[in-house]
Amino acid sequence: MRILRSQSSLNIRLKTTDSGGLSCEESFILYVINQEEKIDQITGELFNLDVEGDGSVTPLGDGLIVTRRLFRSAFAEDALTSKAISNDATRTTDEIHEYIAEMSDVGSAAIN
Repeated sequence: MRILRSQSSLNIRLKTTDSGGLSCEESFILYVINQEEKIDQITGELFNLDVEGDGSVTPLGDGLIVTRRLFRSAFAEDALTSKAISNDATRTTDEIHEYIAEMSDVGSAAIN
């Protein structure tokens, strides 16, 4: 089974049946963690504020983008990253919107 890097989680269901015909079935959610990202030592959650993906967290870059995201529609679409995104960013504005939304999905930030 191949997990794409863009997937943040994978839902799987396991079923086993014994020789007598009795079976047991369980569902699990596996969270995909990029080795470059770190687990927060306090919460134990996946948390990385490098929303641009440029390898650093800066107050006038990532910090400003995350703060703008709190205002939702006031900074919709390209307004989110306007004059704040790094020239070295590896994520597009749309990917940054998705990344911040995913942060709240794993319980690391109540931003979405």
